[in-house]
Amino acid sequence: MAGCKIFKFTFALTNMLAIWFTLYVALFYIVRLDRVVHPATSTPRVSRQTIHLVVMLVLWAIGLGVSCPLLVYADKAERISNVSYSSNQVYTSCQVNYTNPIVHLIYALVILTAVDLGPLVVLLLVSIRIAMLLKEHHVATYGDIWIGEDKAESEIFMASKLILPLVFLLIGLWVSHFALLQFLDKLDSYYFIPVILAVLSSAYSALSPYICIAISSKVRQCLRPSCFSKPAQQSPQPATILSSPYAE
Repeated sequence: MAGCKIFKFTFALTNMLAIWFTLYVALFYIVRLDRVVHPATSTPRVSRQTIHLVVMLVLWAIGLGVSCPLLVYADKAERISNVSYSSNQVYTSCQVNYTNPIVHLIYALVILTAVDLGPLVVLLLVSIRIAMLLKEHHVATYGDIWIGEDKAESEIFMASKLILPLVFLLIGLWVSHFALLQFLDKLDSYYFIPVILAVLSSAYSALSPYICIAISSKVRQCLRPSCFSKPAQQSPQPATILSSPYAE
């Protein structure tokens, strides 16, 4: 019973935070990309580190608050399938049983779906805006003079380009996982369904850290010497220089 509660709570919380954090990263880089394409006349006065800390704490607090009811309603299913291995499958044995149909309608169908689907829709709109800004920057001529890019701008452009496939990957995994969960009661006799659900729910969490590493230029600079270190080459010995007989 406790294992099912922890599983459902952790599963909902991690998926929720993965979507929200991706949306925050996309919003962060779309603001920076917009400032590069349309330079601002004044510099912001708010510290960027302060904004990151406040947003992270708020997202964690909201995620914990939304996911906590699952600790109450989740339990182990009493029904055991005729297939012997079905009772040991975590996706089919651990279910969320709501005592009241109104609670099921408001919390399960409205709140839990909205907290995932709403950010995904915003992510799709943000990705469209990023594509428009990248296209606008590509066709800009700056008076037929190429200005060039520094390291910060290169990181912004590369991060913006990586966010686009990242958004579609996240939406595809969420839609596939959500669709399988809706028909789980009809597919619980197939032994490979829990494996597919586990892959869909953990694939993004496994890929996202490497994508963040690819985005950050500072992290790449730190990892490049250790991952792509070249063997030390001995410096050539300086040739013997003959002094001029007229030198004093």
